[in-house]
Amino acid sequence: MTLEATYICIDNSETMRNGDFTPNRLQAVSDACNVLAAQKTQINPENGVGFLTMANDRVKIVETLTPDLGRILSSLTNLAPGGKLDLVKGLQVGQLGLKHRMNKNQRQRIIAFVGSKVNCSEKELVALAKKLKKHSVSVDVVCFGCEENVKLMETFVEHVNSKQQDRDTSHLLVVKEGQSVADALLSSPILNPDGTSSGGGDHPFGVDPNIDPELAMVLRMSMEEERARQEKLRMEAEGKGDTEMPAAGEPATAAPPPALADEDEELQRALALSMQDSQQAPVTQSTTEKPVETQPAPMEVDGEQELTEEQQMELALKMSMEEATDPELDAMMQDEDLAAEVAADLGVAQKKKEEEKK
Repeated sequence: MTLEATYICIDNSETMRNGDFTPNRLQAVSDACNVLAAQKTQINPENGVGFLTMANDRVKIVETLTPDLGRILSSLTNLAPGGKLDLVKGLQVGQLGLKHRMNKNQRQRIIAFVGSKVNCSEKELVALAKKLKKHSVSVDVVCFGCEENVKLMETFVEHVNSKQQDRDTSHLLVVKEGQSVADALLSSPILNPDGTSSGGGDHPFGVDPNIDPELAMVLRMSMEEERARQEKLRMEAEGKGDTEMPAAGEPATAAPPPALADEDEELQRALALSMQDSQQAPVTQSTTEKPVETQPAPMEVDGEQELTEEQQMELALKMSMEEATDPELDAMMQDEDLAAEVAADLGVAQKKKEEEKK
């Protein structure tokens, strides 16, 4: 197993916004870097991978050499396009980063992704290639999106290349428009120097899930998140277009599903019934209330003179007897003589009580 330290140099210039590679050039490079970092760390767990950007006003090392694939994948999500490509300075910074690697037994390699026009002369590139070859730095170049760079990159790779066991240490990969950068990289000598399978066979991302399930899962999740993000952006763009369409005429309202329509009808019917019940409740309550018992009106007495004691006693007796329901009591009340006798007895008893008190 090859023990290597690899710096990935990414072109993140303004030209990388172009959409001739799906979904755009920069995102296509990011997907290819995911596969590349996974392959490098799978071949040997002691391999170190770092990457830097070569545009956006200055060359910037985003991630130093590390065997931690999670850190690399996380850093690759923060790429932003801008500025112009500076290939020469990017390769020089990459060579300087490899020089300060922790494990000096690691072979040195730079993989450069170039997707915009190279603004340097052939003489500068040849001088840089000889310097890199002198320090035993191998360079692989992935060229895409700009045919003007192909001849210049061929000259550069030819001068930086050296033979080791009848094998080229540096390679040039030209990806044509419409191809996937990641797929082209998997089948190229950069990841497949022996011409055999690069380790993944027909498995996605070139990683066999039976050998390294965690790595395969991380790569799959990364790709799914990116696809979901792209799909969300596409849906938002289409949604904005759809909302602008009905502006010329009346807004069209979608009919609710049959199940929802039935539920709405039932709710409206229940609401109407509840309103009827609330309106009828006071009426039914007033009709079901028990009649208020009224006190019998006092009997009017003809004349202005006050009643005697005997008359008062007789009146009170009649009023008390009117409330009785016994037939015998009714018959007794109809007998006027008996009533007079009872009243007289009561009057005599009342006089005796008054005399005793005196």
